[in-house]
Amino acid sequence: MGLFDKILGKENNNSSQTSSDSENKEKKTIFDFFKINLLELPNDSFVEGESELNTVGEPIKHYRTSLSYLECNLFDTIEIIKFQNNSFNIFFKYYNLSKVKIDNVKKLIDSLYLIYGVDENDKGKFTDNDINDFHSEDFYMLFGRRWSDGKYKYPAAVEIDRDSDVIIFSIWDINSNK
Repeated sequence: MGLFDKILGKENNNSSQTSSDSENKEKKTIFDFFKINLLELPNDSFVEGESELNTVGEPIKHYRTSLSYLECNLFDTIEIIKFQNNSFNIFFKYYNLSKVKIDNVKKLIDSLYLIYGVDENDKGKFTDNDINDFHSEDFYMLFGRRWSDGKYKYPAAVEIDRDSDVIIFSIWDINSNK
């Protein structure tokens, strides 16, 4: 990229851009967080699981893949629920909680905060309480952030939380037709 292009802010689209460049890139939308293109999922790397009917009787399909790298330096599994209208929910997961680097969780939550602001539970940036909640055997369900109160139009909701054996980054209502 020439000096003139740098001054104008034109991006270098060649493949020599490293993953650390993309990780350090300012995140302006949820789509900037991932190496994988969310709008092109599920792709050929996914295994199709069971199909079922949702609560309104429409068919939904389940997909899953394991990654050879960690998305957001945290997640090695992607699960998708795809709906009849081509919208889908994505769940990034990691099941080895003892290996989760809390600094990567902090970076993710703080980056989400910069985009979405305070979540629907009035939680903002990552705090020491988050560390305690994440590691708590009894109160791990207090850990996380959720933005879904209606002021975020697309996607419908974003959430990071922890269950007894997994950390999950969920994104609801992505539409591959948008």
